Amino acid sequence: MSWKIEKLGDLLAPSGFDRGGSNEYPILSITMHEGLVDQSAKFKKRVASSDTSSYRVVYANELVVGFPIDEGVLGFQTRYPAAVVSPAYGIWKLKRPTETHIPFVQGYLRSGEARGIYASRMRGAVARRRSISREDFLDIDIPFPPLDEQKRIAAVLDKAGALRRQRQESLQLTEKFLQSVFIQMFGDPATNPKGWPSELLGNLVTEGDTINYGVVQPGAEHPGGIVLIRLADLANPDPQLQRTKRIDPGIDATYGRSRLVGGELLIGCVGYTIGVSCIAPKEWAGANIARAVARVRLRPGIPAEFVLQQIRTPAVQQYFRGERRVAGQPTLNIKQIKETSILLPPPELRDRFALLYNKTQEGHAEKVKSALFAEKLFMAIQQRAFRGELDLSRLKLEDEAEPVAIGKVPEPVVVQGKYRRPGAFIAPPEIEAQMKAFEETLDFGPGDSIPWSEDYFKYRTLSQVLRPPFNCTEIMEKVHNDMPEATYEDVRRKLFEYLEEGILEQQFDNESREIVFAPRA
Repeated sequence: MSWKIEKLGDLLAPSGFDRGGSNEYPILSITMHEGLVDQSAKFKKRVASSDTSSYRVVYANELVVGFPIDEGVLGFQTRYPAAVVSPAYGIWKLKRPTETHIPFVQGYLRSGEARGIYASRMRGAVARRRSISREDFLDIDIPFPPLDEQKRIAAVLDKAGALRRQRQESLQLTEKFLQSVFIQMFGDPATNPKGWPSELLGNLVTEGDTINYGVVQPGAEHPGGIVLIRLADLANPDPQLQRTKRIDPGIDATYGRSRLVGGELLIGCVGYTIGVSCIAPKEWAGANIARAVARVRLRPGIPAEFVLQQIRTPAVQQYFRGERRVAGQPTLNIKQIKETSILLPPPELRDRFALLYNKTQEGHAEKVKSALFAEKLFMAIQQRAFRGELDLSRLKLEDEAEPVAIGKVPEPVVVQGKYRRPGAFIAPPEIEAQMKAFEETLDFGPGDSIPWSEDYFKYRTLSQVLRPPFNCTEIMEKVHNDMPEATYEDVRRKLFEYLEEGILEQQFDNESREIVFAPRA
């Protein structure tokens, strides 16, 4: 398929000359995975100086380029008529907006192919501050098919990207569940409401051992060498070692102290990976760790699962990312890790949580494998799409879709399962009367809702509306459909209560690879 090849300089012109001044604009930050986001969403608060007068104004549909660009840190501003970003970012406007589909151009500029081009043209000594010159950036070639073809490609990549996100979200749901269980059992480490004793993490390591970093970052790949566990391996540990790098055994020999045996706690210590942590799978025995990874080998009686979940709490994460580390590349040092305060409830409670943790991890390797497959699938589709190797001629765009033929108006659809199936829980007569009154309120039409009701949640949502087994996402969708005022905390509290009472049970769904719930038979 022959497409025009355009230079970025034919599509983009410099912008960002206006400054924030005394105006009140939304403040945006650039991220690797999500492009431009509200600063509060990235940092959970506003971290920019209160004086944003020197910040650059970025108008709607303008491109913002951050650094390192070879990690895809760029995105179009499609949130506001105008916002401000750091003066360190580059801003570009479209020269031919009527010919350009922004999701297509953004998709290409964040693609693996484009990132490879950036890397080959970057300059500078500090890795994460290396940049590409304006001239080299504008000289990059980009495939530029007709507008409709751009839209089709963007639509296909959006669908493939959604599959990839779903796989990642399924991994994240397990983590959210474990975090909720930890807080329920032990309380927030920041306030320690249950008054547990505590100890510094540095005092919990194996006798004669210490917390340490790994190998100074080596150079080229060494086939057949020692496996090196890097920062990227911590987020979703892969027991099969499909993504790992191998290093020269000679380099490894110098850093034998950081060799893994399996079961250690590993913590990311640089930049955005600070606090990212995992337990080294037993399959990692014999591997070494990178310089930016800290290894913690806990003494017997201190389950790594318990400590791992504790350092993943917001309180410890905030300590790891403390406000004092603001100059240059943020780092977490060994002293700070050793001084991390760890709650120490009775051993039987720690072991009970570790047992629950390991139960939720059953099949986790398969979930990681599924996420890796979705990632590879997306990359393959992306590569073929931008090379014009996909035949999308039969794909109908939304504005091209044929109108639905108007015929006989169908009978109203009977909602299967909602209020019509026998309930898993039987409400007392007076509560059942209240539930029927709620049903009448909800039957008025689309968009009708009721206030949060624990009884409705139990005797309707869990008992009749949802078909078991159901996961957390399905529960929240149904709850928010009928009771928009409900919070995640409301739902979580009741789920724990029902699990403890034994009227709900937790299961692991092998097909979807996630935790699900069902009324106990």
